[in-house]
Amino acid sequence: MKPKQIEKEAQKLAKELYEDWLLKFEALDIPERERLSYLDSMLQSDDGGYSDLCDLVYDGKLDNEALRDAKADLLYVDMKRAYVRKYRNPRLQLESDTASVSAPATSAKVILIGDALEEFLQEKQAKDPNVKAATLDEYRAAVRDFCEITEIQTVSEVTHDSAKHFRNTLKELPKQHRAKSQYKSMSIADLQSLNLPDSQKPSPKTINGKLANLSSLFDYLIQTDAASKNPFTGLQLRAETNSYEAFTSADLKTIFSSAIYSDPKYRRSTRTGTQSHWWLMVLAAFTGARIGELVQLRTQDINETADIPTLTITDDGEDMSVKTNAGIRTLPIHAALVELGFLDYVERLKKAGINRILPQIKMGTKKPGEVASKWFNERYRERCFPQFKEDKKVFHSFRHAFISQSLRCDMDIHKLQQMVGHEPKYLNETATYSDGFSIQQLKTEMDKFRYDDFSITDIKESWRELHQFTVNNV
Repeated sequence: MKPKQIEKEAQKLAKELYEDWLLKFEALDIPERERLSYLDSMLQSDDGGYSDLCDLVYDGKLDNEALRDAKADLLYVDMKRAYVRKYRNPRLQLESDTASVSAPATSAKVILIGDALEEFLQEKQAKDPNVKAATLDEYRAAVRDFCEITEIQTVSEVTHDSAKHFRNTLKELPKQHRAKSQYKSMSIADLQSLNLPDSQKPSPKTINGKLANLSSLFDYLIQTDAASKNPFTGLQLRAETNSYEAFTSADLKTIFSSAIYSDPKYRRSTRTGTQSHWWLMVLAAFTGARIGELVQLRTQDINETADIPTLTITDDGEDMSVKTNAGIRTLPIHAALVELGFLDYVERLKKAGINRILPQIKMGTKKPGEVASKWFNERYRERCFPQFKEDKKVFHSFRHAFISQSLRCDMDIHKLQQMVGHEPKYLNETATYSDGFSIQQLKTEMDKFRYDDFSITDIKESWRELHQFTVNNV
């Protein structure tokens, strides 16, 4: 069955289930004062498997028939919930006539938020075939969280109040509450009662990201006449910029005298002491490249232009990506990297038939640099320089250090922008730099670069002593 057919059959089945239930409820021989208790008990029973059913629907693990039945069950429960809300509200003057009661829930087309989301994501992919899988997953996560917290599954039931409830509830929950085993079996109310410190709750930036994704979805629904307004407008929290500090020269001394550069036992380990990890930090310090750009580097990206060794960052390979169009660039390789033996290292990779520059670091499944980032920020930093955590210094601090030091070395800001992949915000729109600066011009600026009171002399070519890459362990 096609998605639209599944949706149509689910709506039909849900309507049949709801109307059958409504007839039975109206026929119950119980006093009026006991009916509300009966409804509350019914909803409590429905809540039992509701969250698990949502996960199955949005995770795409069901075959067509099971998916149809699951969607029908969700719609059926939502119709009953809508009825109970009307029953509680005397202003709605609920009538006992079956047809008039069921009309608001069944006369209009019922659209599941999950179905609307997938249609929206398909449109995004049609407009931009290179949209990242991680971006699509972020939209799905926002919808999953909203549906779980508000217990709303249909587009028509989403209101500004339910959107505010979602935002305010998120502020009280643990970070990534459904990704951590200790929280998976807990209800939203139980999670809220934990009273966790702010450091263990989502940041305003994270919450704003989810709100922005939901807002984008409803902007699309308005365009397609599936919604009349955007309930998520104006809900953004005030968020401080989560900036990270740059490494100082003293920090770099600490880093480049740490275990992988100095501890014989660590360096001999086939599990931790690898040449790829050694080069990861060195390349970051002398290129300013992002971690995802570094782990994607291939041997064919290291070349020579006008007798100048160069490094190219591109997205032309399978599953490769860059952050912005400006991220596609070629820059001269700093003399310090040549002195450390980087070109020889690349030649060894080529002779071994290995394509990736850092083959002993796995590529991330969602983002290219996620494995490398986790290694540095969670494992290596914790072991070798835990003080950096409190100082808000992470792997990205290498990039900040390179850019900050470049400016201190009086490098031209426009040429620096080209080398680090920043959009040329400081140039007028009429400027004619469409082809960028020449590699000779960039080398003149790169030759100015050096760190104050820090030298790589002590680790020169020490990568050769580490566990080597082989075809089998890549």
